[in-house]
Amino acid sequence: MSAILSPGGFEPVADGCRRAVVPSPWPPRSVAVFLIDSGGTRLVDTGAATVESVEFLAATLDEALGPGEMPDGVILTHSHLDHAGGAGAMLHRTAGAMLAGMLAQNAQRVEVDSHFLDGAV
Repeated sequence: MSAILSPGGFEPVADGCRRAVVPSPWPPRSVAVFLIDSGGTRLVDTGAATVESVEFLAATLDEALGPGEMPDGVILTHSHLDHAGGAGAMLHRTAGAMLAGMLAQNAQRVEVDSHFLDGAV
């Protein structure tokens, strides 16, 4: 069972890695996302596609990176909606940054076509 984490901004958890906890509509009502700083900044997971989650993550990114700044890319660990649901909204904000996904079967890199960037999930 997952530990219940309270939503909060990015904090260091390892060298080059910061963790934030964003609200989620599903138990345990929060999900961790990460910023990896290595040859650019990558957001790992995007939280849910709810207004609360997307706005919380956007504000947390503004605080961590500067107002209006976005990471260089987004990495999704898996396709569960609490981890990947907000991908459309985040990719829309990054103007088409590459999305890399770890697919359980073959861990291949995935590029997102522009028709997925409309913010709808």
